[in-house]
Amino acid sequence: MQFQVLTDRLKDGEEDQIDEILDPSFLDLAEDDELTVTLPVQVKGKVYRASEWVIIDALVNVPVTLHCAMCNHPFSKEIVLKRWVHEVQVPENGVLDMAEALREAILLEVPFFALCNGDTCHNMAEIEKYIHKEQSFEGHKPFLEALD
Repeated sequence: MQFQVLTDRLKDGEEDQIDEILDPSFLDLAEDDELTVTLPVQVKGKVYRASEWVIIDALVNVPVTLHCAMCNHPFSKEIVLKRWVHEVQVPENGVLDMAEALREAILLEVPFFALCNGDTCHNMAEIEKYIHKEQSFEGHKPFLEALD
């Protein structure tokens, strides 16, 4: 799957609208156990040329399935790039394939520590019994006891 911009149509300063629905296969996540994208990626915005540069300014929506960092259950989340701005020099052949740049931008937005209920976990009550509680060592001085 390609996300291409035809730069020959762009004259200096003129804008072209982007309204693309991309197949998620361009993200190349078939081997990934932690992140799944099965629904289309939406890209809306504009592309324009400024001298020898092509600038893309777009809103990107990606529905993903992640695994909760606490309970490991899968959950759905939408990754939104409110303003993906990418610039690249005008290619000689007049065709820009932006799929790899978009892929990188999306993957950088995937949360490292995702929880299934926003800022907590739906299964926290069940998991709490396995979480190590911090113990108080007030009054305990192991180094001083060794000297006695």
